[in-house]
This record gives sequence, structure tokens and C-alpha cells, in this order.
Amino acid sequence: MLKQIEKNIIYSFNLAKEDIKKIERDTEDLKRTQQKIIEMLDDMKASDVQLFKKITELSFRISKPAKETKVIVHEGEKNRGFVASKTGKNFHRPNCPFGQNIKPKNKVSFKSKIKALNKGFKPCKCINKR
Repeated sequence: MLKQIEKNIIYSFNLAKEDIKKIERDTEDLKRTQQKIIEMLDDMKASDVQLFKKITELSFRISKPAKETKVIVHEGEKNRGFVASKTGKNFHRPNCPFGQNIKPKNKVSFKSKIKALNKGFKPCKCINKR
């Protein structure tokens, strides 16, 4: 009976030893997988940086304000032409209260209604009155 107990103990230890070896192999596999994931994350970070640069470039190109068209308005021509704010959506007559409130540094002038429309501005109500 002692021999059988001894065999069972040896068998149990061998099973435990095999389990430990399997755990070691699984741990090594996990380490390799983890390393691959870390490498993939590094690649993704690098590509993320490149994408961020491209997006920034594109958004900078898109957000550039329209080129300013300057019109010299002489004293007798106050009601000719149109004005708009660089940051606004509408264009106005120079004598419109909204047009008069535009700060000089933000003011864009247009010789014609068509030029203002082509730059993407919409007409103010003051323009449709005439």
C-alpha cells in the first residue's frame, strides 16, 4: 500500500510539474503577444502623429480667410460697394448699421454684390430693401 501511495505522489508531482511547464509556456506566449501589441501601439502612435499633422495642415488650408479685396470709397460714394466682416456670414451696404459696426481690422470690402456672393457671404436685409 505504501508503494501505491508513493506512486500516486510521484504521479501528482509529475502532473504539477507539467502544469507548471505549461504555465511557463503560456506566460512566454503572453509576453510575445504583449510585445507585439506594444509594437503595434507604437506604430499606431507614429501613424496618429502623421495623421494629426495632415489634419492640421488641411484644416489650416480650409480655415484661411478669403483674400481681402480693398475698395477705396470716396466721400461722394458712401453708398456704393459692400462690406462684410472676415468673421461674419453676411455682407452689408456701407451705411447699414451692421456694416458700420464692423471693426476696421475685420472689414472686407467688395465692389459688387456678385463678388461678395462669390466669396460665400449672404446679403443682409439692407441689400434687399433697394
